[in-house]
Parts: sequence; C-alpha cells; structure tokens
Amino acid sequence: MKSLNGYRMRLVLIGVVVATCLVQTDAADVATRIDEFFNAEVAKGHFSGSVLVANDGEVLISQGYGLANIEHGVPNTPLTKFRIGSVTKQFTALAIMILQEREFLSVLDPISTYVLNCPEAWKAITVHHLLTHTSGIPNFTDFPEYMDHSRLPHSLDETIGLFKYKPLRFTPGARFEYSNSGYILLGFIIEVITGQSYEDFLRQNILDPLGMSNSGYDSTRIIIMDRADGYKQENGILLNADHIEMDTPHAAGALYSTVEDMFLWDRALYTDQLVSLETLDAIFTPYEFDSWYGGHYGYGWNIGERHGREEFCHGGGINGFTAFITRFPQEEICIVILSNFEFAPIDDLARDLTDIVKDVFDPMLIAHWKLDEAEGSIAYDYEGHYDGTLMGDPVWEPDGGRVTGALQFDGIDDYVSTDPVLNPADGSFSVFVWIKGGAPGQAVISQTDGANWLLVDPSGGYLMTELKASGRGAAALLSQTAIDDGNWHRIGFVWDGSNRTLCVDGLEVARDTQTDLGNSEGGLHIGAGQTLAPVSFLSGLIDDVRIYDRAVTP
Repeated sequence: MKSLNGYRMRLVLIGVVVATCLVQTDAADVATRIDEFFNAEVAKGHFSGSVLVANDGEVLISQGYGLANIEHGVPNTPLTKFRIGSVTKQFTALAIMILQEREFLSVLDPISTYVLNCPEAWKAITVHHLLTHTSGIPNFTDFPEYMDHSRLPHSLDETIGLFKYKPLRFTPGARFEYSNSGYILLGFIIEVITGQSYEDFLRQNILDPLGMSNSGYDSTRIIIMDRADGYKQENGILLNADHIEMDTPHAAGALYSTVEDMFLWDRALYTDQLVSLETLDAIFTPYEFDSWYGGHYGYGWNIGERHGREEFCHGGGINGFTAFITRFPQEEICIVILSNFEFAPIDDLARDLTDIVKDVFDPMLIAHWKLDEAEGSIAYDYEGHYDGTLMGDPVWEPDGGRVTGALQFDGIDDYVSTDPVLNPADGSFSVFVWIKGGAPGQAVISQTDGANWLLVDPSGGYLMTELKASGRGAAALLSQTAIDDGNWHRIGFVWDGSNRTLCVDGLEVARDTQTDLGNSEGGLHIGAGQTLAPVSFLSGLIDDVRIYDRAVTP
C-alpha cells in the first residue's frame, strides 16, 4: 500500500530521515474549546451525538454528547452508531470507481447498458451524470408519495418505479440538481454488475478492508449493538423520529457508522488501499457547480474552499439523524459530526467547528496570493494588503492550477512584484507555494534586497533556499529532492527562530540550525530571483502562495 499526500505520492527519500515539518499547536486547547462548544449546544437542546476532530492523522477529540437512547438514559460515545444519510453517497461513488478500475464499467457508459427497459429519455444519461447529479432525473424524495412509500418495505425495482417514467427536469449534463434518484440507480448498477447486494459489495470491498467493523447497511429488523435511536422535534417537544424502511434510501443514504470508523475512512482516502491515485483524483475533481453549497460537486463529495483551504465535505439527513464530514486534505484535517437529532443544525455546527479548528491550527496568515484571477494585471492578496503587480506578460490559467487557478510564467521576463511583507530577521515565518515546472537556477520567490527564498538549485533541480544567517560562512540550504519533474509540488520554507526547514509535498526534506537570518526589508518577486537575473525567471505554473508569521506545517 503506497501512502499518498493530497492524492500525490509522497516522495521516497534514500538516506534521509523523513519527518513531518514543524507545527506549534496546543492540541489540548483545541479539544477543550470543542468540548465547551458542544456541551453548550447540548445544554441549548440543539445537539446530541458524537464528534471527532483529527489533524495529520492524530485524533484531537473523539467524544459523545447527549443520549443515544433518552428513555433509558444511554449516553452517546465515540462508538455509538448513527445513520449517516447522504454521506452514504461517497461510499457509493467509490464502489462505482472500484468497478471502473476492475474494468466492469466506465463512468462514460450510458446507464441503458445496465438498466433493462430503459426509458427513451434515459438513454443519453451516463454513469457520470448520476455521480454528479446532472442526469435530470427528478429527486424521488421530493415526491408527495415518498413518505408513504418509505414507511413500508419495498424492493429496489419498486423504488426505481417511483421515478422511472417521470419526465426529465432538464437535458442530461445541462446543469446540477441534487437527486437521490441518481444514487439509487448507482446502487442498482452495482448489484446488476456484481450479482451481489449493495450491502455485501460494500462490506467486502470497502468496509472490511478498512476495518470499519462498526459501519454497515442499516436495518430496522436486525439488532445492531450500540445503535442510537433517532429523534425529531415538534413545537419544541422531543419525539421519536418517524419510521423509515431502510431499503428505500439504499445507495443514496442507508448506511450507519461511528465517528471513529469515519476517521478510518478519511485516512484511507490518503492511500491507494482501495483505489489508485488517478481514481482518487477523479473522485475529488470539481465537476458541476452546486449553488446551494457554493462550490462544485465531485463524485459523492462537495469540492470547495473554506478559510483559504481546499475543502472536501458532505452532509446527510434522514429520519432521526444528521451527519457531516469535512476534510481539508492539504492539512489532513478531518471533522466528523454525527447526530441522533434530525433537527440538529448540522451545517451551522460544522461551520462553527471548522472556525474553532481554523483559529487554532491556522497561524497568522499574513499574505495569500491565490492566483485564481482570469484576467488583469493584479495578483490579489486575499489575506493582507500586498496585492502584486504582474510584470512581463504572465498568463492566467483560471482552471489550470492545483487549487483552482494558477499563473503561467514564461521563463524570460514574467514575474509578480509585491510590496514588502516581512523581514526574515524579525522572527519565525513560513512560506508555501504550489509549483509545476521550473528548471535549474530558476527562482520561485525572492526578496528584492535580500535572498532567494525558494529556488531550483542550479545543478540538480533540487529545492533549495538562500535564506541564511547574517554572519560569515553561512551557506544556502540544499535538499536532495528534485522539484523540476513537471508534476505539481507544494514546496515550503519554515524558520522557527533557530532551524531552517525545507518541505516538499508535506515532508521535511532538509533541515539545519542557524543563529539568525539576514536582514531584508524589500518587496517580493514571485517567479523570479532577487536581482532579476535572466537565468532566474521561472518557466512553469505557480499557484496558491502563502506566507505566515510563524513556523507551521505545510
């Protein structure tokens, strides 16, 4: 099993001890603030459930709140099982992609390949359309007959019959419109191809391989230990949730899980244990725009940005329960909220919890050039007051970046010039940049009266920095990690007041000790060296440049 970071394979370093770059975080403070927040929500009657927050593979808090069963006073714990509603969709999407990797289907196949007696209107619909909610098939959970249907046992064919002959709401592929019907059909396709039930296929190919022994397909008939009861609220009175037969939501929302099993799921999505790197990239590609979410939709995931970070998330709601998972892949932050209150304000809780984590984990970001503009001569700083001016003729690539857009530099005279941001001699700071391309001797970011902060070394194409102590004999710091291979790399420099650290793709690749860093108060060049020497102009793409006023992880 290969380990992947941000769906890019971690570099293998020979003869180098690989360590995660420095972070200065008080994990106990995070846990305390989260605990206080959810205890307050419980006291207000807004929440009952379990919460998990993790950073870089380490669980900061995994805690139950309120009661799993009110009548018997059974408390929620990290092992309490909750229905997760539409969070099920990401498991369905992965199951489809497993079948594509095994060459049983293609997401470009028309669904008529697998659905017998397919309506004429469905013949233009592909598996991709179902995955991205762009099929035009109406959402059966919006039908007036849905509530009566969901209370009684039904076969999958009977559920599909609710919407099979309804007119499409739009031409397939024309727009995004959330539809549980599409994911019901994906579950049907899984069963047709494999000859197994949806439940069995997920168990054998996803849940068991990941050790998710506390997750599965919910059923009102069988006994499931540690399963929470679900509740609703009417006129301020807490009531048992309305009954639903779980054969109705099927692949659109029938699973249950725990916060700790969902963390196993999160960790697996940084590896190729279930599917390949390329397949993970396809799952987390932003396809159609979801105006309700304010971002795009991938395969079973919302793809967007929050607090300047790339965010993958999805919520779920079903009789008696709400759920939410948020992932920030660059920082490997995972947030899971599962509740047995169907009225819990899950989106607000997830947003507030993200704000708490952001306040603690996101150090002072003092400059952030997203480089997502589509035109113009200004590279806007979304965090501070250091808008950059484009020099030469760099080209905006609105959809060509690692995080949305990027800026293309020609290696001749293109660069971005900014006002002074910080003096390296003043104390700890960090800088991180996504790059693709570059050649030996070219600079990524530099300071006009100081040093080249990040550059490709002139001989081997390795990442290096010329930031160094002010005294005689101080030398540049050179890694043995090449960054000019034409792939996207997130490179960084971290100064904690006594140690210089270079990072590539989340890993420390070079480190030494210095007494200080030299004084420099000049502005910055992005895409060129400090003296604008011809050899120093970068040829390649630069995306998402961030500067912090402390030592941080990449």
